[in-house]
Amino acid sequence: MTSSKPEHEEATKVEKRSSPSNQNAVEARTNTKLENQDIDDATEKVEAVLTSVSADNQELSDASEKGDVAPGFTIVINNILPAMFARLSPRGEDFHLIAHHLNAGKYKPTQVILNPFSDALDEMEDVVTRLPDEVVAGVEQADIIDLAPENVRDIDTTDFRAEVAALRDVLASERSQMAQLQQAT
Repeated sequence: MTSSKPEHEEATKVEKRSSPSNQNAVEARTNTKLENQDIDDATEKVEAVLTSVSADNQELSDASEKGDVAPGFTIVINNILPAMFARLSPRGEDFHLIAHHLNAGKYKPTQVILNPFSDALDEMEDVVTRLPDEVVAGVEQADIIDLAPENVRDIDTTDFRAEVAALRDVLASERSQMAQLQQAT
């Protein structure tokens, strides 16, 4: 990465975590901005993580094979700047674009939570703060599945770039279809 901060960023973090209420959990978080060219990569990473979990988890495997979204997963998009937040809100002009990106893969999120940027946290590290009420409500409604570590297998990344390229082709086709539909209306 260069010394200057890129205008558009994407990061995915997957971690195993332990807590008294949930001894064996896998948490997948994707932070992305709409304009980022790597949103496809983030979507592909989420799919790789969920595939690694569902292979040995009958509940997830059955739901995936049937095309069901249950038990589902939630995506939280963090630190959205005010202008972008207005465009991404559920009725914002760009929300449909991010929805298409997130729904283009094998797994579809049951919920997308938009967490706005907080000036109070700018350049802060390791700070505890109160999240906006709608973010808290969304997290409280998120599906939870307890996963034993032995039910999560390693992620094979050898075919990752080919899978991303295929996903980009699907998204390009969907964008073209959406543009045609918008022109027709």
